[in-house]
Amino acid sequence: MTDRRHQMISKGLTKNFIGGSCRRLFKEIYRGNALSFFLIVFSLLPFAGCGTSHKAVTPKGTAQLSDEEQRRYDYFYLEAVNQRQQENYDVAFDLLQHCLSICPTAPTALYELSAFYSALGDKEKALSLMQQAVTYDPDNYWYQESLAEAYYNNQQQNNAISIYEDMVARFPRRSAELLPILVNLYQATEQYDKEIEALDRMEERFGSSEEIEMEKFRAYFLKKDSEAAFRSMEELVATHPDELRYRLLLGDVCLNYDKLDEARRAYESVLAVEPDNDMGHLGMANWYNKSGNDKRADAIVDSLVVYGHLPDERRIQLTSQLIRQMEARQDTLAIDNLFSRILAQPQTSIAMPKACASYYIQAQKPDSLIIPFIQAILTVEPDNVEALKQLLYYAVEHNDTEEVRERSRALLTYYPDELYAYYYLVITALRDKDEQRAINYCLEGVSHIGEESDTELCTELYTMLGDLYFSNNEKTKGYVAYDSALVYNPSKVSVLNNYAYYLSLENRDLDRAEEMSRVTITKEPDNSTYLDTYAWILFQKERYDEARHYMEQALKTDTTSSAVLMEHAGDISFKCGLVDEALGYWKQALEQQQKDRKESGTKPTAEERLAENKLKKKIRLKKWIK
Repeated sequence: MTDRRHQMISKGLTKNFIGGSCRRLFKEIYRGNALSFFLIVFSLLPFAGCGTSHKAVTPKGTAQLSDEEQRRYDYFYLEAVNQRQQENYDVAFDLLQHCLSICPTAPTALYELSAFYSALGDKEKALSLMQQAVTYDPDNYWYQESLAEAYYNNQQQNNAISIYEDMVARFPRRSAELLPILVNLYQATEQYDKEIEALDRMEERFGSSEEIEMEKFRAYFLKKDSEAAFRSMEELVATHPDELRYRLLLGDVCLNYDKLDEARRAYESVLAVEPDNDMGHLGMANWYNKSGNDKRADAIVDSLVVYGHLPDERRIQLTSQLIRQMEARQDTLAIDNLFSRILAQPQTSIAMPKACASYYIQAQKPDSLIIPFIQAILTVEPDNVEALKQLLYYAVEHNDTEEVRERSRALLTYYPDELYAYYYLVITALRDKDEQRAINYCLEGVSHIGEESDTELCTELYTMLGDLYFSNNEKTKGYVAYDSALVYNPSKVSVLNNYAYYLSLENRDLDRAEEMSRVTITKEPDNSTYLDTYAWILFQKERYDEARHYMEQALKTDTTSSAVLMEHAGDISFKCGLVDEALGYWKQALEQQQKDRKESGTKPTAEERLAENKLKKKIRLKKWIK
C-alpha cells in the first residue's frame, strides 16, 4: 500500500465504493459484456464461488445461492482478486466485503479478507475469519495450514496442534510434511509421549532413519525415562557402529545416569579408534570428575584447553572452568601460566586470545600482560578494528610517540576513515615540531569526513588546522578552518576564543569577536585566557574601564604567569591613566618572557625579538605604543 488510503482501509471508503462503483459493476453484469472477459483473465485461478464452483457440491455449512447470486458472487470475487494483484488493496478489500454481503459463509472471501486484516495488524479479526473459512470448507488443505500457522504465531500452540492432528487424519498423503511439524510442536509443549508416538508413525510410514532415532532418544531423555533413553542410544550405536559421535553420546548418557563402567567403555572405545579425539578425552575428564579424581580430570582439561582442537566455544567454557578453580585457590600464578601456554600455541582463531585479553582487562592486570594477546588477535585477523584501536589506546596511554605513530598508521591501512588516527598523527607531528606535516595530516583527516563521522573529532581536526594556519600566518585559511570547526560544534569554546582573539589582534569584526568571546567567559568564567581575550577585545573597542575590570579577574585566576596577559594588563592600565601600574605589569611581562626563553632553551624568532624590543621601548618611554 503506497499511501495513507492504502495503509488504513476506512469505513468511509468502503461505503462510498459500494454506493458508487458497485452500482456501475452491476450495470456491466446486466449488460452481459463484463463477466466473460474476467473469466478469461482468471481462467488459471481456482474457481472461487460461494462454494467450490457454481455446480459443484457446496462445502458443509455454506449458504445455498441462486444462480443469479452465484454469478454475482463469482464476478465480484474475481474482480477482487484482480484488484489485489494490481495492488489496489483498498478496492479489493471493499469488493471482498461486498462478496460477504452476497454470501456471508463464502470460505474464499473469508480466507482473502483474513489476509487483509492480518496485514493491517488486526490479528484477532484475521484469526476469526480464518476459523470461519476452515469451518465452511474443512477439506481445504491451505485453509487448514494457514489457520494452524495463525494459531502458532499467536502463541496458541495447543490449538495449532489440534489443527495439524486433524490435517494428518484428513490428508494422509501429506504426512511426510505434517508429522515433523507435529513432532516439533509436541517437543515445544513437552508432550513427549505424543512426540514419541508421532515418531513411531513416521518410522512405520517412511522407515527408520538416523534423524528419527536421534529424536526418539532426545524425547526419552527429556522425558527423564532413563532406561528407554539408554536403550535407544544403545540401538543407535549398534545400528551405526562406525559413528563415533554416537559412542560419545552413549558415554555421556551413561555418565548422566551414573553408569560409570558403561561410560568408561564407551569413551575408551572411541579413543581406541581415534587416540587424538578431543571429545573422547573430554568424556574421560568428565568420567574422572564423576569418579572423584579431580586432579586427573583437571590435567586432561588443561591439555585440551592448551593443545586441543575443540570448538572455540567449548575451549573457552573449559578455560573458564579451570580459572574458577584457580581463583578459588587464589592461585593467580597458575592463571598466568595457563594463559602463557595458550599464547605460545599457534592461533587459528581470535576466540582464545580475545577471551584471555578480556579476562585480564576485567581483572585490571598490567598492560604488559594484555598487549601480547591483542597482538595475537592481529596475527589471525590483521584488520581486526577492535584490536587495532586497543593497541593505539595503549600507545597513547604510555605516551610513546613512535608507537602512537605506528599504531595510527596501522589502523589507517585498513580503515582510512578513522579520524582519531589522524588526530594522533597530528599530535606526533607537533611533538616533532613539524607543523607542515601536522597540517598535511589535518587535511588528509578532514578529507575523510563523512555523514557518519564523529562530530567531536571533526571539530578537533579543524581546530588544530586553524591553529596551525595562524601559527604559519595563513590567516584566511585559519578563519576558514575555524568556521568549519564551528559547523560541527558551534559552542566549542576553544575555537570561539581563538577566533575572537585573532580578530581582535587584527582590530576587525570586533562586535562579532566580542559576541564569541562572551560565550567563552559565560561557560568558563574562571578561565584566565578567555577573560584576557575578552578584556583585549574591549580594549580594542576603547572601552578601557570595562577592559580593566575583566583583566583584573583574569589576573586573579591566572596560574601560568603568562607574559602576554601581563603585557595586556599594562596596556589597559596605561589607557586608564594608571602609568605606574602599567610599568609594573610591563616589567613583569619582560621578566617572564626572558624566563620562558631560558627554560625552553630556544633562540627567539625574529617576531619574538620584535615583540620584546617593543615591550622594552614601552618601559623606557613609560608609554603605550600601538
